[in-house]
This record gives sequence, C-alpha cells and structure tokens, in this order.
Amino acid sequence: MTKIWMDFSMLELVLVWCHVPMMSTAHRPTWNNSTGVGLEESGLTASVSSKDLPSHTELKRRSTCSPGSSETGETKKLPETKKLLREKLEETENAHKTKNVIEDQVGVTKDFLTLEDVSHLLNLGINSFNHDGDHSTKVGKENREDEESALLRELAKIRKEREEIKQREMEEELNSEEARGKLLNKNPLMDPSNHPRPWDEDVVFRNPQTQSQQPPRSELSAVNS
Repeated sequence: MTKIWMDFSMLELVLVWCHVPMMSTAHRPTWNNSTGVGLEESGLTASVSSKDLPSHTELKRRSTCSPGSSETGETKKLPETKKLLREKLEETENAHKTKNVIEDQVGVTKDFLTLEDVSHLLNLGINSFNHDGDHSTKVGKENREDEESALLRELAKIRKEREEIKQREMEEELNSEEARGKLLNKNPLMDPSNHPRPWDEDVVFRNPQTQSQQPPRSELSAVNS
C-alpha cells in the first residue's frame, strides 16, 4: 500500500513539472478521512478534550433517610418511622380490643345506640319514643296546610304580576301607535287632510279678473287650453 502511495505521489510530481492539469478530487470527498494521515506528514496533537475524560466513576448509593428528610441532617431514619407506625397500630388494636370486651360484658347488641348517636338525637330535639305520635301527625298536617296556602298565595301573586305586565305592554303598544300617527300627520306630504295649495297662490302679480273668469279645472276640455 505504501508503495502504491509513493508511486501515486511521484506521478503527481511529474504531472506538475510537465504543467499537466490535474484532475479534481471533488469526486472523492471522503478519501482523506478513510485513509487517514500519517505521523510523518503531520504531527498529532497532544491535547485532550474534557469530554473524553472519564466521568461518573462512582456509583450512587441509596440514602437511609426518609423521603421527607432535610439537608441539615435532622432526619428520621426508616427504622424509627416503622417503629412509630407499629406503636400506633398497637394502640389502635388495644383500644378496639378493650371496646369489644366492654361490649361483651355489658351485652351490647345492634339495637343499642352509641353515645354519639344519642347526643346527636338530643341536639336535634328528636324523641325516640312514640307516645306523642298523634301530636306529631297533627303538627305535620298543619305545616302541610300552611305550605299549601303559602304556595297558593304565591301562585296568585305570580298571575297578578303577569296580568299587570300584559296590560302594561298593551298600553305601551297603543301609545306607540298614537305617537307614530302624530309624527306622520306632522309631515305635510303624509297628511291626508291637508289640501295642496295652487302653485300661483304666492305670485306677486296676479290678475283677479282672469282668476275669477277662469272655469274650474274639471270643465276644461284640454290641459293647455
């Protein structure tokens, strides 16, 4: 390969010395990249890019802190949080066990009410006994009658308002028609009761004799006569 390369370079020198035009190398744009450059022709650089340096040489280790840890170091470790959760769970289990024991001793069944339910009923003013059921039904009927009368009054009020609105709209329509008629009558061209005046009424020089002798327009035989 080196021999072929040397022969090729000698051929180039001969062509240059003989003033023979050389062919362009545009047809082989990747020739130098594929063949490379020798050390004897151009020296290689000794500089190294920062991107070629080794990076990420250490593995990331998983921290032993909780997810909500802070950077100051005041963190709770995972074993401590597990311990707190276990203690809380034990407390709830013990409370549930004691409650079950008390209910078993007293004989509480599903028909019993809890203290929360009793206080809620007392606050609402509801009596769980049914000795005054007749009174409650009477009160319910009276309340229902009052509601029906209130609804009827409201319905009558709505009907009255609708009638007033309809009457007001009719009056406004009549007033608008009267105003339109007045506006049309103000225009002399649109007023039917206004008779047109003769064209020579405002003439300065008028002959009254010819005006009196002139027959009415309906008796004329022709327009220009």
